[in-house]
Amino acid sequence: MSTISFHSYSAPLPALGTEVMTVILENFSIVMIYAFSQEALVHFYDAHFHGDFKFLQRAFSETPQRKATRALVELAGMYRSLDDVQDITGYVDRDGKARFGDLYKTDGTVERLSVRELTNKIIHAEKIEWEFEGHLKDPLIVCHASQKQQDRFKWAKAKIPMSALARACCGLAC
Repeated sequence: MSTISFHSYSAPLPALGTEVMTVILENFSIVMIYAFSQEALVHFYDAHFHGDFKFLQRAFSETPQRKATRALVELAGMYRSLDDVQDITGYVDRDGKARFGDLYKTDGTVERLSVRELTNKIIHAEKIEWEFEGHLKDPLIVCHASQKQQDRFKWAKAKIPMSALARACCGLAC
């Protein structure tokens, strides 16, 4: 007589299933492609088009930025949820001293941004901007706090280098 063995796999986030890592990876890829394609698109536009072409500007800048911002927020939300279950921040920032960007407080001081706060600031930002000028090798994600966030949590903005986001994602096991 043979016995039946039952094996189960516990998904990292049961509501999202086992493909949560794939979705985070896809979103990270969208963000990276947007951030590092902007310089090439500007050169292409400048070399081939002179004047104001609103359709091309939307196609080269506005639409990709909107998609990258949406992907970034979704990535941060999933990362944060996964971190609650798997303590990714404990792995990525073992000594609690790594800098994942700069947090600008409402009192004018600047603090080290932890990996946990990186996700929080993206999730709770009222507005997200992308800085390329002067940062082509490491573009910046700039998260601006709403008035409610400023009043309650005393932060005005966070600046996150793309390299910091990539380092944070290094802690994900695919």
